[in-house]
Amino acid sequence: MDNEHRTLPSPKFDRWWPAGVKKVDWSGCESKSLGDAISAIQRDDSPVVLWGSCGRGKSCLAALIASVSRRPRFAAASAILGAMMASQQNGMVEWFGVDRTIGGMIRWCSDASILVIDDLGSRQLTPPQADAMLQILQSRYERGNLIITTNCRPDSIAEMVGQRITSRLSAGVWIQMTGPDRRPERG
Repeated sequence: MDNEHRTLPSPKFDRWWPAGVKKVDWSGCESKSLGDAISAIQRDDSPVVLWGSCGRGKSCLAALIASVSRRPRFAAASAILGAMMASQQNGMVEWFGVDRTIGGMIRWCSDASILVIDDLGSRQLTPPQADAMLQILQSRYERGNLIITTNCRPDSIAEMVGQRITSRLSAGVWIQMTGPDRRPERG
């Protein structure tokens, strides 16, 4: 890692951290991926897509970067799309303790200084889910940084999310996360 990235601010575990994501510090990140991601964020190359096999640290790196932001937002793709579908069907849904309409869900996404959508492509999107994800992507266009994590390869994500979403994702920077599985073995 170059000297520019050695002085990164401390993660804000006490203020914000997504449930289900292991708390790590910058030293727990693979340095090339960390440097590439920080550089892309600093250049406003959005979206930044962190991709690789399970357990490579994609969610941790995305959460670390978001944690030092003013208004970070982090959501699993399945959770936010499920909430948006429920809001669309019922007129309103509770999201982070607030009843929100579909417009409120989009504002939640667009008002963030950095938005992380975790695990996009873990399930094939239905047409209504793809439309909702397109609304999220459009809400972030030129409004701030967006980080997407996925296990899908750049050449196969279209099978899971569709061509329109893939087109928007391909306009950003794809960073492959490599190395061994970081999740501990359960015995």
